Amino acid sequence: MNVTRKQHYVWRKYLRAWAPEERIWCLRAGSLFRSGLMGVGQEKDFYRLKEMTPDDIKFLRDFCSLQPPELRKINFNWIELFSKIFELKNCMLKSGADADRLQQAMDMASIQLEESFQGAIEQNGIDPLDALLKGDTTFYRDIAGKAPFIHFLCTQYTRTKAMKARALSERYRLAVRNPEVIWNALAHIIATSLGSSLVRERYDLFLLRNNTTTPFITGDQPVINVHAKAVAPGETVKDLDLYYPISPSTAVLVALTPPDDSVLTAVEVARYNALMAHHAHEQLYAANREDLERFVISSSV
Repeated sequence: MNVTRKQHYVWRKYLRAWAPEERIWCLRAGSLFRSGLMGVGQEKDFYRLKEMTPDDIKFLRDFCSLQPPELRKINFNWIELFSKIFELKNCMLKSGADADRLQQAMDMASIQLEESFQGAIEQNGIDPLDALLKGDTTFYRDIAGKAPFIHFLCTQYTRTKAMKARALSERYRLAVRNPEVIWNALAHIIATSLGSSLVRERYDLFLLRNNTTTPFITGDQPVINVHAKAVAPGETVKDLDLYYPISPSTAVLVALTPPDDSVLTAVEVARYNALMAHHAHEQLYAANREDLERFVISSSV
């Protein structure tokens, strides 16, 4: 089995829009540097799975229990996918398999399994992103094109280090004994559930065009809810519009109502860039150094 140890939580192909010659400017911990795409938005063994206990599995199933039957079935499948390899391991141990050799195989499988899932989901983003970069949104008119793209988008929202850190933080820590053990499965459950809601509520897709001299930047939380910053600490975010810059000159907004203008002013571009900086966990990205310089001071505070 080929095992990918440097695992990206921000898709490398996505970042290429900001990476002439495969090199991108990054702002991290108050420092600006230029890097290859293998050096940003990734962490060693980021998607490594941990064995869930029966209580962990019960927590996830209870989390999905009130969902509509079709959605619940999909999310139960995620739970099974992330627990099956450990069930197989335990069955093989009971059958007398060599424990050391089995553990070696399990280590590789637990590292690679979700990496492979993420790669398959990324494939659903290739054609839509290519179309959007050309200004073509026609794929979104049909459920066969809309649903895979929405799932892709929601996965880019939940798969990140920022989302994982938030879920494991003291303030938002999940009400389960070992939240880090269930996070891999829960991130997919949340993405699937959110995507289902966006399709059901008929969220539309809008292109935002940036013809100003200030390019869009992006970050290690590349999909953000533009309403989240306006909420006071401790309050629930009630509104949802997902913003996703896809190049320095083009962004996507998935929302119920269209933006005031799809061609943005410099002030509006600056506002979106500030939101991206606010939601970033550790890293901001741009094609040019000067596009990140204005965020150096705030990122180091």
